[in-house]
Amino acid sequence: IEYNENKWIVPKPIIDIRAYTASNLVSIAILLKKAYHEDPYLYDQSIELFDFLQEKVSHSVYKQNSIEELFPSCKDEFYLIKTAIEKTQEIKFSFHYDDNVKHVQPLKITNLEQYWYLFCYDLKQNSFWTYHFKGIKNIKVLEQIFSLDEHLYRDKLENAINAYFNIYEENAVRLRLSKAPMKVLQRKQLNSSQKIYKDEEFKDKYIMDITVSDLREISPLIQQWIPHIEVIYPENLKNIIRENLENYTI
Repeated sequence: IEYNENKWIVPKPIIDIRAYTASNLVSIAILLKKAYHEDPYLYDQSIELFDFLQEKVSHSVYKQNSIEELFPSCKDEFYLIKTAIEKTQEIKFSFHYDDNVKHVQPLKITNLEQYWYLFCYDLKQNSFWTYHFKGIKNIKVLEQIFSLDEHLYRDKLENAINAYFNIYEENAVRLRLSKAPMKVLQRKQLNSSQKIYKDEEFKDKYIMDITVSDLREISPLIQQWIPHIEVIYPENLKNIIRENLENYTI
């Protein structure tokens, strides 16, 4: 964007639509609102830009897996919980059709495998808990303030892979990869603990070490890449894969 003769000029965009995440899109929405109130010309140019992107994304070459949409159906809930997290305020809410009101300390809103979740400490359950965001209704932000220092595990939240994540388990996993999954996983890490390196025992193979919580966090990936991924350890993970394959029927 360039500023010229008292106007903001938006040049013709060349943007890879695949680079956008859900959080990027939230930021874009905020910027558009700001532009609308402060500079109508910039706002009009921005709309043209995103019309252009919409045309690109409709083309099959740019098609990406859909991310669960939070707006507009959960817009109010999102901002209520976001503010409560920032101010470390406890909240209460109902969840789907459960009659029991939840009382939690909200820790993080996160997207896992295209779906949105709330990570929190559930005071009634007296444990860490995960709630699918779209099931959260009737939110009440409370005056009670909690301390993040009480949740010493909060750094672990960044390593969640999918909804099986929990903060109470920790499992070291070692996998043997062929070149195809290695290339994919080198480009996009599952979490920060992941390491990939050359297998010294087998030519054209690679080793991936990763730490997960529940072993079911990693089992879907392995099943997706059979026979190109082999479990070296733990044995319990091998058993999960075997059981899933034995129970699978066409």
